[in-house]
Amino acid sequence: MMKPIHLLSIGVFAAALGLAGCRSLTEQVAGIQVGDTPEKVLGTMGEPNERREVAGVPGHRSVWVYTTQDKALRQKTGWSEILVPRIEDQRGAVIQQSVTRDVYRGPATEEVHVNFTDGLVSSLEHRKR
Repeated sequence: MMKPIHLLSIGVFAAALGLAGCRSLTEQVAGIQVGDTPEKVLGTMGEPNERREVAGVPGHRSVWVYTTQDKALRQKTGWSEILVPRIEDQRGAVIQQSVTRDVYRGPATEEVHVNFTDGLVSSLEHRKR
């Protein structure tokens, strides 16, 4: 009887890990505060998509950039693309209607910049495009 309980607890743990990995950047950044260490940011947000060093300013400054794209937030442009043109016979009767599809803007991009000064979070910037 011990084996099914053990397998159940492993399944619940795996499901919890899976859900944690699906959190949006907005949910993840909520756990970050000014004054946090890089280790806390890594533990909360994971590896950044990009790391930048800022030169020419007093103190050591760096920026970690986290980026994600959400295809569900695409917006229609109001235009449509003709895939198959309408076909008419000599009398103007429609033989085949045109086939079109809506044209969308690219996926919405969500970007979070975590700014560090002297090894601690100094500010957060959250952008959606």
